[in-house]
Amino acid sequence: MVLGRIIGWLFLALALLAGSAEVAVSLRAGRFTSLPLEQFWRDLNSASLDSAQSFARGMYPWLWDPGLITVLQMPAWPVLLGIAAVILWLFRAPVHSAPSRPQVIGGAPRHMRG
Repeated sequence: MVLGRIIGWLFLALALLAGSAEVAVSLRAGRFTSLPLEQFWRDLNSASLDSAQSFARGMYPWLWDPGLITVLQMPAWPVLLGIAAVILWLFRAPVHSAPSRPQVIGGAPRHMRG
């Protein structure tokens, strides 16, 4: 549970980083420029992207094209934010309610009546 929440928070941090990078690229270009997930991943760690591509192409070619290619072409921050939201929701902390007190129906028990 805790590890899942940590991974979710890491994806949220990556989404914020990707959004900040998109803003920086847009400001530098002087116009809105979207930062695709593939480019963001390549900038962070191109070796892991290449490994993931090789694995997906070799093991699951039907999943790679068109599925993952489509996702990698989407803007990075909304994809990462969506992944973070799903992971954080799946591994959310359980809600503990206050222990319920026994409900007395019809007033006090007979032995307590005056």
